[in-house]
Amino acid sequence: MIRFGPKRSHPLIIFNNFFKNFGLLVALLAFCFFTGSFSMLYDNIALPVIVLVGPITRLFNYLFTQYTIDDEKLFIEKGLLNRQKIELPLNTITSVDFSQSLIFQATGVFLVSVENSASLQGNQAKVQFALKSESALEAKKFLLGKQNEGKATNDEDGLPIGDAIHNDETILTRKAASVGEILLLGLLQAKALVIFQVLSVGAVIITFGSQLFLDENIDGDQYLIDWFMNLKGIQVILVAVVILYLAGIIVSVLMSGLKYFGFCVTNRSDSIFVEYGLLTRKTQTIMKNKISGVNYKQPFLMKPFNMGILYVYVAGFSLE
Repeated sequence: MIRFGPKRSHPLIIFNNFFKNFGLLVALLAFCFFTGSFSMLYDNIALPVIVLVGPITRLFNYLFTQYTIDDEKLFIEKGLLNRQKIELPLNTITSVDFSQSLIFQATGVFLVSVENSASLQGNQAKVQFALKSESALEAKKFLLGKQNEGKATNDEDGLPIGDAIHNDETILTRKAASVGEILLLGLLQAKALVIFQVLSVGAVIITFGSQLFLDENIDGDQYLIDWFMNLKGIQVILVAVVILYLAGIIVSVLMSGLKYFGFCVTNRSDSIFVEYGLLTRKTQTIMKNKISGVNYKQPFLMKPFNMGILYVYVAGFSLE
């Protein structure tokens, strides 16, 4: 018996992670329009051609992919000339997660990510589709139906997830991270990668800024390298290193605050429910009977604060 679908994903799936995937092209086009010169676009014509393959592929997948759920399986049918049909038994599903970027939040659309135990063998690792909130909640209820047989289907917030219930009796514990803990996590995380990202962004700003405001072509990467190599005196070098490190701290704390804003873990009788994020809001439901292991790490800098990082492994992927 068909419980859900056949249903096509929401059109916003085409624009998922749009700025991450196409931000460089958008910035290049904006720069060309602002300066009135398209020479840079012509000189890098391969860039828009390569980048545009992404949305065209997504549009094709959106038009010719449908999702169906019955009592036993999730079916994914895709393709036009070469049709492909994927079947995922519901009892192999390990987690059903929601995420919402700002545009998804504004339009009431959820990006639904379905993990199943086949990811352990590298087969069907993840299925993603976008649905309006009502349809997403309905699909989640049916996807976790095998785990919820004989149980109520809605939790205290009305969400059909895990061992979802109408009362609080099966909510064993709920832990919400404080703002201080979230910011401290960002403070204690490694800064090398963040500093590298700061320098990379600075180089891009110098390159485009010089062309936009100074009408010069300055290589931002080379400019920063020459600037650092031309520093004289140990005091000046130390000051530059300290400034970069402080910039890394500030960026790391801000990124941690945005990523883990509102972080909360709810321990239910047979599932773990995690929610967090500001610009991109995420909720993750992990069935306890699918957990294959845990790993707790405590870096040196976190020991004095009695903090650490817990990794939960679920059938081939890990939650940090």
